[in-house]
Amino acid sequence: MSRRGRTERPKSRSAGRAGRRNRGAEAPAPPREGRRDRRRGESEASRATRTERPTSGRALREPPRTGGPRKAAPSTEKPEAGLPFVPRPRPSSDLGRRFVWTCRPGVEAELLEELALGRPALRPERLGPSLVASQGRLADWPTFARTGFPVLAELGAEAGPLACCLAGPLAERLRRTPEPWVVQAWVPDADALNPLASRAESLESELRAALCATEPALVPLLRERRSALQRNEGLTVQVCLTAPTRALCGLVAAHELPTTAAGGRARSRAPKHAPSRAARKLVEAFDWIGQGPEPGERVVDLGAAPGGWTAVLLERGAHVVAVDLGQMDPALARHRNLRVIHGNAFHHEPEEPVGWLFCDLAWRPLEVASLLAKWGRRGWTDALVANLKLPMRKKLGFVERLRGMLGEGFRTVRARQLYHDREEVTFAAWRR
Repeated sequence: MSRRGRTERPKSRSAGRAGRRNRGAEAPAPPREGRRDRRRGESEASRATRTERPTSGRALREPPRTGGPRKAAPSTEKPEAGLPFVPRPRPSSDLGRRFVWTCRPGVEAELLEELALGRPALRPERLGPSLVASQGRLADWPTFARTGFPVLAELGAEAGPLACCLAGPLAERLRRTPEPWVVQAWVPDADALNPLASRAESLESELRAALCATEPALVPLLRERRSALQRNEGLTVQVCLTAPTRALCGLVAAHELPTTAAGGRARSRAPKHAPSRAARKLVEAFDWIGQGPEPGERVVDLGAAPGGWTAVLLERGAHVVAVDLGQMDPALARHRNLRVIHGNAFHHEPEEPVGWLFCDLAWRPLEVASLLAKWGRRGWTDALVANLKLPMRKKLGFVERLRGMLGEGFRTVRARQLYHDREEVTFAAWRR
């Protein structure tokens, strides 16, 4: 046989395997079409009525759209039984209005991504450290935003004294809605702007005096502190100082703010006998969701040691079951309303359902979320407050993943990065 007719063989077995791999790469297997073919056989009506299963936490919280744009419920709507009353902003009339948001230092990118994904028409942009702007707002309060407001005026040094320039448009707006009002002037939480905090305090006093001088009828409605307003009543004048002579100003209803603290800096006070700073997280969480366990109510605290969250719960008069492998603070462990169980939180099962479940476990967040969802599915608790750790990167996607996991056991799930949270997010959830 001639050399031309002879079939050449690979010189080695490795070369033969490489050749087979290359041939497989050049000719990939065709995609499976079975599912697509089955769908072709369905009628148009069946395809139109098919409801796809949501794959994200945001989809789990939102009902499918069946017609035109959804209308937000008015702020006077009564809450469902077992749910806290936290009114939502009404985005239908806010598209196109400029909003400013402040956040924790270092999470500006996450807030920009959250706004853009939630509503692309917002066109968010970064204004500076810990400060983001958008053309409108979301229906739900952004997870990574501490506070925010619609911009009514933006003034600089060329306009003259800030207090006098802002008093005119603000007084006109306050005159239209005669409600109690307060002034909050603040700076974004950034090293470059924190030195302006004293200037913000002076501007707050100057603006308060200028508004009263411009419109004397506003004097009886003035409140010196935001905490003097009812949670769902009144108006707040928001002033964000971005430079010694430059400020953004707006007016927002008190019920639309997630916190009473100026600029979202909710420096909560922990009980005197609290053994750790973690107690401040829970105090701030109760202020955020607007409710908590009642005196005498039975609750469970997973990962309780050394007892920061337990101290807050005992101060509220709750009966607490604290579960942890670690040791509780000795002074706290003697409390008559506390029962300590030295055991693994993942293996604990309550003797009977409880009103609230609290969790601040320093463990893998996905495993913790799965544990908490189990408590909801089995009806062991009606409400949940948990603090879950975040990765260094892709925080927003991870938050949505955690939200979806918790949604398997709870009907309503909310998430927010509180002032006292670091690389973590606080979740609140209700079964009904």
